[in-house]
Amino acid sequence: MYNKIMILILFVVLGSIFIVPTIYSVEKINLTITLYTADDKPLSNALVIVKPSRYSSSSWSNITDENGTARFYGVELTISNTVYVEVNYGVYEKICSIRQLDVEDRNITLYVPFETLYININVVDEYLKPINATYTLYYENHPLINNKIINGKLIINGTVDHQLLLINSYLYTDNWNYVSDITYRLEIKTDTYLESMEINSNNLREKIIIDNYKPYLEIINSTIISNKLIPYFKWIYLYIGVNDGVYTDYVDINIESKGVKWVLINETIESNMKISCWKTAIDLKHYSNEYLLINITARDHSGKYSFLLETIYLGSKTNTTDNNTVSNRGNNMVSNTPSNSKVSNVNETSSGNETLLGTSIGSEFSPPSISSGSEYWFNSVYLVGVFISFIIILIEIKRYRLERDSFE
Repeated sequence: MYNKIMILILFVVLGSIFIVPTIYSVEKINLTITLYTADDKPLSNALVIVKPSRYSSSSWSNITDENGTARFYGVELTISNTVYVEVNYGVYEKICSIRQLDVEDRNITLYVPFETLYININVVDEYLKPINATYTLYYENHPLINNKIINGKLIINGTVDHQLLLINSYLYTDNWNYVSDITYRLEIKTDTYLESMEINSNNLREKIIIDNYKPYLEIINSTIISNKLIPYFKWIYLYIGVNDGVYTDYVDINIESKGVKWVLINETIESNMKISCWKTAIDLKHYSNEYLLINITARDHSGKYSFLLETIYLGSKTNTTDNNTVSNRGNNMVSNTPSNSKVSNVNETSSGNETLLGTSIGSEFSPPSISSGSEYWFNSVYLVGVFISFIIILIEIKRYRLERDSFE
């Protein structure tokens, strides 16, 4: 019995020596891999890593030459006739990989799902005029290019330091198990503003509009209307014009006066300027000053703002029935818009040597008629009150006479 057991153990040991290596035999091959981008450019200086399988501890690596070719010698093949291939390139590091690449053909050509990044962007200000600026292109906070924008032209030719700038392509993505998503950050800097945006295959642009100037702000007209029935009660209308080129609609206006609340009545667009009408009411019995100080701020979508300080004479309390149009601006108007530019719409081109906007536009405006409207409801209430009081007095007089007659 003992001899039989020893013989069985001997057969198992001999089988493990001769049979197992036969099952798990390793074949060694020489392999050549050539890489191209989706736009048919050789991907040189790429690090290619080859493994028998994805999680294998054995690996072979090489750098592609100027033709995009990397050669590998003595690559081990195990059970299947496939290898794991990984491509690393420059600052992007790992850009794509294939888990099981069939290597029956020892010379393989692969197209990576990326193409060369070319940028030709027109950079203009909010008035659609070309600007001069500087730009920096980043990949994951690593600066790749720092250059100038001259006469509104931002051009990137697809290479930096003898390496291609890559961007995702929709071609050949199905051939790879992993594909990196490449997104850049582009910063454009002018003397007054810093614009930052993302650049990737989904938002390549042909034009970038930089909000370079503060909004143009102007008081077009200010009108005071006195109430003839209530002399101390006044309405003030203020017409304000703003212009910020294609961003005019996004300009916010804020008006502040001590003890007074301003209400926006309406807004219109005329000659590329947004004109807003504001209204307030003042009871001079409760307002001690003869002058109304108005702080006006116009703020654009990027946070830049213009400021005006307006003073309006309300008139003496002993003489409050005048209808006056007051313009007491002096030199308070603020504008950062170039005076030799003409504002155009988004889909128009700009032209020079023309005045942006004049101030004569104020003559086209007139305040709402005082003969109608809910703002004169107070006058009607006042007249009705007087009429009711008169009737009550008549009733009281008649009642008094009746009581006196009955007493006599």
